[in-house]
Amino acid sequence: MLERLEATFVFGSLGNLPDATGEGWSVEDHYAWAIGAESRLRLPLPGDGARYLLRLTVQPLVHAGLRDAQRLSIDTAAGPLAGFSIDRRTTIELPLPLEQTRDKDCVELILRHPDALRPSDFGKAEDRRLLSVCLMSGTLSRQRDDERDDERDDQSDRESGGKPGGASGRAAAAPLCHLIIAGGLVARQISGVMAALPILRHRLACHYVNTEEGRGAAPPPREALQSAALYWEQSSGDDVAEWTGLRGVLSADCDMRRFAAPRMSALWPFLSNDPRLVHEAGLYPEGRYPFGDRIGTSLAALQLPDDIMQLSYQSMTETEMPDLDALLSADRAAWRALDAANDVKVADFIVENFRRYRLFFAPPYPTGDLLRHMIGQLVSGSPIEALCDPAALRRELDFLLTGYLGRRLELPIHPHVARRLGLAWWQPGMRYRWFSNQWTFEQYALHIIRWTPWRP
Repeated sequence: MLERLEATFVFGSLGNLPDATGEGWSVEDHYAWAIGAESRLRLPLPGDGARYLLRLTVQPLVHAGLRDAQRLSIDTAAGPLAGFSIDRRTTIELPLPLEQTRDKDCVELILRHPDALRPSDFGKAEDRRLLSVCLMSGTLSRQRDDERDDERDDQSDRESGGKPGGASGRAAAAPLCHLIIAGGLVARQISGVMAALPILRHRLACHYVNTEEGRGAAPPPREALQSAALYWEQSSGDDVAEWTGLRGVLSADCDMRRFAAPRMSALWPFLSNDPRLVHEAGLYPEGRYPFGDRIGTSLAALQLPDDIMQLSYQSMTETEMPDLDALLSADRAAWRALDAANDVKVADFIVENFRRYRLFFAPPYPTGDLLRHMIGQLVSGSPIEALCDPAALRRELDFLLTGYLGRRLELPIHPHVARRLGLAWWQPGMRYRWFSNQWTFEQYALHIIRWTPWRP
């Protein structure tokens, strides 16, 4: 049976499923331990009529002579699904019953694990938690018998009323709708999201044009340009003349929309250029720490112990903290200027939500919440809404962008800034992804001062 990967899951407080674990869990940074005899797990689903296979990578708590394996059974409210005996780190497979997944946005699993141990019982410090199996990560894959099932999956979404699973009045061989997306990083991210939506597979052909590479980038096929029903362009102040000519090839009835790549600076008030930032072939092609820190750079030449260095950095940043209200006011003005020049509006959404939700991973890098807002405006009222049920499309967008990681690069936020601006999503000791690293703000600050190498 063929498969198509639909989603990946990372457990733990730093993963992309913060609300998945209910009762019966002890959640740590990178994983979650099932505790006691029973745990509840809630995983998101696309909400369509396809069959899905769930894989979970688990680590059992075992000890020679005391417990050689952990038993694990997985049930739903409708009855048992599978049972396992786990004696080492492994990946288990769980075909999900169609009646438990069809048209649903989540599946609730009951994990029963009767062999829990206390680490303290075999000399593991003072840990007296009753632990059984540890969930590390997982994947959700769509199952199909052959390639023709893709067409059947797509047709099932087109029944009267737009519900998955019904008959379609649309011809299976309907021509593709072509979408051209031109721009830089944000355009590439939007293109990746649109191309990954299952509901638009075999209906929409998405072509990305990298305008930042100039003549080094290849344009889409001319026939795609000429037949494009939609053209989305990321605006900038230095559009390459070669790519602005794209508009001249498009048909007169092509739906054209412009969007910007918003930035936020108030969350990172000490941004500056760092003279140490150079291309490092093989490891750091964009430089080791692309976002310079003015205070960190000023301390870089001092030979101080780590604790004294951190205290010095903290003292200087608090003393030299700029007017955050003024920086935020400048950001607002910039967003409103973008709104005036583009079809996609972002200013009000960012102003109203940046305290409640994380909207930027770094000054130029939007999170899934901001991308969802922008894509929603690009799609609304466009020919895309004639290709599928708009409500189903929104559900798939929510599913795809939940836990969106972008470039796996999160620029840490100074605790004083987070408190001063009242960021509800921030918490003390918060860790940030820096590619394959997980650092607190304090650790990141020391690393950038020392210009410490990191795992790509």
